[in-house]
Amino acid sequence: HIVRHILVEEKGVSGGSYKRPKYQELLKLIEARKISFICAKEISRLCRLTSMFCALMQKANENGVSVHIKGLSIDFGSPMGKAMAQILAVVSELEREMIRERTRSSIRSAMLNNKKIPGGTVCIGFDPHPTQKGYWVPNSEELEKVKFLMKTFCETGSLKETLAEAVKMGIKTKRGNEMDYTYLKRLLTNKKLIGKMMVKTGRNYEEEVWVDLPHGTVVPEDLFQSVQNQFAKLDQKRGHYN
Repeated sequence: HIVRHILVEEKGVSGGSYKRPKYQELLKLIEARKISFICAKEISRLCRLTSMFCALMQKANENGVSVHIKGLSIDFGSPMGKAMAQILAVVSELEREMIRERTRSSIRSAMLNNKKIPGGTVCIGFDPHPTQKGYWVPNSEELEKVKFLMKTFCETGSLKETLAEAVKMGIKTKRGNEMDYTYLKRLLTNKKLIGKMMVKTGRNYEEEVWVDLPHGTVVPEDLFQSVQNQFAKLDQKRGHYN
């Protein structure tokens, strides 16, 4: 009687993560000796790090589980097979890194040439463009709240008091959560409010290039600069006491 365990790779979960639910489930099946062999279309479907694949192979060998990769007639339990497994795992990891680098380059190219904002949550004061992915459109109602917070911070010089006013006025994050200090500071220093976005470039991404975003300036530049000056004063004060 053959019992099959079909483990489908999770969407949105990195193949290089040890914490992948299906990867952990596979390890448990091996350790419990509930399976006698593993079949996969390619090594990258099992894992994409050399260390992970070698650990998996060792675990399989210890528990009498054979591993079969489609199109490869290799006995991974033999000395030659173990050596081949490590070589193939290295190649698989290299391929993964090359794909990641191409993705990074593609994203940076879109940021530089098309002024597209990469993924992530749209900040308060904007909405995603209804038809063009990677672009934001101003939300006038939310921008009034942002300007209120900026003016409050300039007047009080205190993030604590500004945060208290945000709670009092019922101003929340884009996801509807209460703001905290980190979110508030990130919002008040976000240069996308004045139509600017920083892009890391260069061979090791050590260079910074600022691009002008299509939505332009959505809060007064003098108000934004006053906020930055206030933060500079706070940093200077902290440095003085340290």
